Amino acid sequence: MWAKIQPSQLDQKYAKPITGGIWSIDLVVDPDNLKILQKEGLDHLINTKEDGSKIFKFKRNEFQKDQKDRTKRGKTNTPPTVVDANKQPVTEEVGNGSMVQISFTTYTGFKSKKYATLQGVMVEDLVRFDRTKSRDPVDQFEEVEEGDDPPFESSKAATV
Repeated sequence: MWAKIQPSQLDQKYAKPITGGIWSIDLVVDPDNLKILQKEGLDHLINTKEDGSKIFKFKRNEFQKDQKDRTKRGKTNTPPTVVDANKQPVTEEVGNGSMVQISFTTYTGFKSKKYATLQGVMVEDLVRFDRTKSRDPVDQFEEVEEGDDPPFESSKAATV
């Protein structure tokens, strides 16, 4: 699961002129929820990972499209509502492994296909996102001391 659902997490990486940035959450979908998404007509948006797991990305745009002129920016959307199991606001960043429920609406869009808009997230079991963990790829390597066996067979090592 990947969650960018707090107000400060508005993703501007692929922002579009009309709809702006997005808040989103990627969920691993179990068989029961997969049936719900399929029943809603959203099966064309379900991705299958190499391990066979099903992923669905719920999104909420920063801006709505103008209802009269779809080429213009409309109203500003609020971020999705994020609450805990007692319906109290959650302000922490939601990390991988959290258990959540999703509130969403559907609409008919391009080529008469159905799409979903993220409305809210109920966090049942929060795993806080830890920004202190290094994202430096070198930190993933173990140091090899002289005389130690390498962590992999030398035949599998690449020479550059």
